[in-house]
Amino acid sequence: MGIAYHGLGYILSLRENFAEAARAFETAVSYERSASAKLDLGHSLHSLGNMYLNMMQLDKAQACLEESLQIKESYTIRKG
Repeated sequence: MGIAYHGLGYILSLRENFAEAARAFETAVSYERSASAKLDLGHSLHSLGNMYLNMMQLDKAQACLEESLQIKESYTIRKG
């Protein structure tokens, strides 16, 4: 379900309907947290952070983007 809400959020963001897009991404995040879908969660948090940024909700944007970065960094393949 999370991926479907993420897709809806993407479409709404292209239409510059940032508040509705944010709600869709919030729903995606909720589903992905409950399913422990970490990579999808990181992607949705990134998108949600961008929507908050577009709406000038900077504290929320920063929190989402920092959590997204933390998740994505935990999956980085390190070459040694």
